[in-house]
Amino acid sequence: MGSEKVKAYYNSIAADYDHSRFENSYGTFIDKAERKLLKRWLKSNKNVLDLGCGTGRFLDLASQGSDFSDEMLRIAGKKYPEKLLHHAAGSSIPAENDSLDAVFSMHVFMHLSQSDIQDIVNEVYRVLKPGGTFIFDFPSSKRRNLVKYKANGWHAATSFDKPAVLKLLASKFEIEKSRGILVVPIHRLPNFIRFIFQPADWLLSHVGFKWYSSYIILKCRKK
Repeated sequence: MGSEKVKAYYNSIAADYDHSRFENSYGTFIDKAERKLLKRWLKSNKNVLDLGCGTGRFLDLASQGSDFSDEMLRIAGKKYPEKLLHHAAGSSIPAENDSLDAVFSMHVFMHLSQSDIQDIVNEVYRVLKPGGTFIFDFPSSKRRNLVKYKANGWHAATSFDKPAVLKLLASKFEIEKSRGILVVPIHRLPNFIRFIFQPADWLLSHVGFKWYSSYIILKCRKK
């Protein structure tokens, strides 16, 4: 799929990204659920990297951010001039070994190849302190198989099931917590009633339907 294609795409949409992706009922629905979870899982961490921070949607929850799209990072810098921002690929984090309390990466892995993702996991392992927290999300293969989803090109093309995730993390990380988001097909509901389903989605995507949610978010601990 090529990381340069991904970079070029996000450079091209950076100026309108916040408005087009998250200033609507669907984007607001996702953001609210993700933010609630990140706040809960990151509350005891101080030195936190938002890996693939984009235009800075979650930079208020991090001490620093990194992204390989210079245009996305430029916008993030305008929003958060006080934050330390790095123009870097996820496989080359500008941090010392065992130096970070936590790293989170949202809506990143889904666009990358398996080998690129593995490189990032290895790099996150390098920079995290022993016992450090790694949070990331990915599309659920079970959900995609259920709805017969077919990716169009590289965009959101990569998904995982639980065995594949365990293989990805191997001996480096153990999963502490997991949660699904969007078990309810919100995009098929009228805009004006989507918010009503937020509590139901929060409940259903945590219990028996977790791996049939659109996205899975994991909280992992460095071994």
